[in-house]
Amino acid sequence: MEFVIPPTMRAAQVLEQGKPVQIVEVPVPEPGNGEVLVKLTLSGVCYTDVHVRDGDLAFPAQLPITIGHEGVGRVCKIGPGVKQFKIGDRVCCPCFAGSCGHCTDCLEGWGVACTQLKLSGFMTPGTLAEYYVGDANFLVLVPDGVKDESAAPICCAGVTAYKALKQSGLRAGQTVVILGAAGGLGNYAVQYALAMGLKVVGIDKGAEKIESLKKFEGITAVDVETDDCRGKVLSLTGGLGAHAAIVFASTAKATENALTLVRTRGTVIVVGLAPDPIKVDTVTLALRMITIRGSLVGTVTDLREAMDFLAEGKIASRPQIRKFEEVNSILDELAAGKAIGRTVAIISPDEISS
Repeated sequence: MEFVIPPTMRAAQVLEQGKPVQIVEVPVPEPGNGEVLVKLTLSGVCYTDVHVRDGDLAFPAQLPITIGHEGVGRVCKIGPGVKQFKIGDRVCCPCFAGSCGHCTDCLEGWGVACTQLKLSGFMTPGTLAEYYVGDANFLVLVPDGVKDESAAPICCAGVTAYKALKQSGLRAGQTVVILGAAGGLGNYAVQYALAMGLKVVGIDKGAEKIESLKKFEGITAVDVETDDCRGKVLSLTGGLGAHAAIVFASTAKATENALTLVRTRGTVIVVGLAPDPIKVDTVTLALRMITIRGSLVGTVTDLREAMDFLAEGKIASRPQIRKFEEVNSILDELAAGKAIGRTVAIISPDEISS
């Protein structure tokens, strides 16, 4: 397989915070030591891209920045020192794009906690572009038989949901509440949880989102706008509450609600990035011995494991497919809370592997 690499490429960039993303022409990057150049076929679009565009994270991105962190494509050029990939390999380009590799966190398998952490599309140029340069140690082969569009969301949404469930420490037969269950991450969390043998309560708002959850056999879907969420969870758990709750919704209220849904010694895992601080009743927190943990994406090992669930048919990944040029419409729909499931933007339609 041969690739003719042009001098420039199209990239979706944030040039000014709070303004629409611009598709601009920029130089194709050159892979350095330990890096590969990937010709991207498509990339997922994530709510984090909205945060980067709007500049409402605690540490705004340095502009201009190419957004995106769920890319899939083929290796088209290899930098010095790379042994694990060859030209033509189909790879995932995930959110977790780099770490130092030698600090205590990295050596203990927690590279996402490294002080030199690199996140694609936020700290380094992302995957909503025609080409992407990535550290070969942080790319993962796409399993044979898995479609490009199915693999892309696992690079962030899938692995983030999977990692949060791993951090919960739950065992088969225990109950987990997923807040924001119909969203891009929650949709995968529901599937991973069911595949792990957990009892799942999915909470979201609005009839359309609740209806979308009913396709998952074994889930209890709860509408936060019309149902008594706490009453429903208590009735399903013998009055005790869930063993854990995982918050994907990007609101402080969702985390506050989650604390009322878990049992004594339960765990709340926070994934959604809410712009406002949460209010916590520390007396209840202490007396009921509730654990609150944050969870950020996942490691390369987590990504491989999450991808195996997909390759083995234990979960499904069927994102909405849109054009690269529609990136601003996709971001606006995410920001307005109208998105159901995940969306990928097609960058090179003639080269997709399906």
